[in-house]
Amino acid sequence: MRLVKRIPWTEFESMILPTSDTAAPIALVICSRDRAARLKRCLECLPQEELRELNAEVVVVDNGSRDETPEVLQRFHRAMAFPLNVVKEKRAGLGYARNRGLDSCHAPIVAFTDDDCYLGPSYLPMAIGAFSSNEFQYCGGRILRYDLTDSTIGCNSDTHRRIIPPGSFMTSGKIHGANMLVHRSVFSHIGGFDPAFGAGTRFRCEDIDLVARASMAGFTGAHIPELVVYHHHGRKPGPETRRLERDNDYACGAYYAKFIMNGHYNFFVGWLKLAIRPWRLRGLYWEARGALDYLRWRRSRPVLESRLTDHG
Repeated sequence: MRLVKRIPWTEFESMILPTSDTAAPIALVICSRDRAARLKRCLECLPQEELRELNAEVVVVDNGSRDETPEVLQRFHRAMAFPLNVVKEKRAGLGYARNRGLDSCHAPIVAFTDDDCYLGPSYLPMAIGAFSSNEFQYCGGRILRYDLTDSTIGCNSDTHRRIIPPGSFMTSGKIHGANMLVHRSVFSHIGGFDPAFGAGTRFRCEDIDLVARASMAGFTGAHIPELVVYHHHGRKPGPETRRLERDNDYACGAYYAKFIMNGHYNFFVGWLKLAIRPWRLRGLYWEARGALDYLRWRRSRPVLESRLTDHG
């Protein structure tokens, strides 16, 4: 088993605040693909006054949309009371898109949310204040339903503040990409999101993979309940929700397999503890399938990469 050494915050303390009066203290990254109507509502609900006062960076990544997304972004780019940086990432996959957004901003704190989410009151100032405590280098917060008739899938209503020690086994949903903040120093050590993961790929787990890598690298995380986003996903309880739960379980299996294969055997122990619960049988089936498919994909990856090299 790999030993995890805690990285002291003092190494990165100087990066918490902007280096000048004009530097942005925080960046907000939103990625979207073929969801123009939802993205429009998301942008309309951005706290423009708050963003302008903070001099925050806002980056929207168009992940190869084929609908009206470019037109929506063009209109908002002209109308917003703060600079809106619109970038494109043609390669499908939320891992690719989030990396493009990360590369397109410079603030020390990077906040990620989804195109069907709305930030809660004072979200960005509270995020800056939370990171200034020097207790952690990445965090998540509550994700509440905007429409109370929607399913609770993808939500997190935990009201208890929690510190996540380095080396922790990260269960799915502990920190969700709809409400995730990461200090740039983390990316400097572990790199960006794994492009093999994320919506638009076979395994929709780029968010939990990233924070688990941060934890295994020695960084401390947190759940900060004051940081709230409202999720307007529109999914009602029923077949659609069950399909998404199946897809999430399948991706979790790939995520667990990746870490076990990389020598983090605490993930095997953690997975086993979850698996022995009787109500987890259906989920365990899809996790096992995801793990096996990930291992097959991982074995074929060098062959695929050599073929790409051979063909230029």
